[in-house]
Amino acid sequence: MACQLEKQRKLNELDVLVTLRLHQLEHVVNGILPSDLSQCLAFEAPALAMLRSRIQELEEERIVQKRQYMCAPF
Repeated sequence: MACQLEKQRKLNELDVLVTLRLHQLEHVVNGILPSDLSQCLAFEAPALAMLRSRIQELEEERIVQKRQYMCAPF
């Protein structure tokens, strides 16, 4: 297992060049595309949809947990 973690750490250190077209970018700050995109993370639209869906699921779960905590006998 430690060997796998070390391999993953090494892979994470690799620089990767990705060519994108302007219409593929959705990173907008204050209505404009930033000049420096070096800290951006690129992934496919379906993955973004899944993340947004998961955020909603977690919010709903948090509300349920909060209600259960409030109603729990002490």
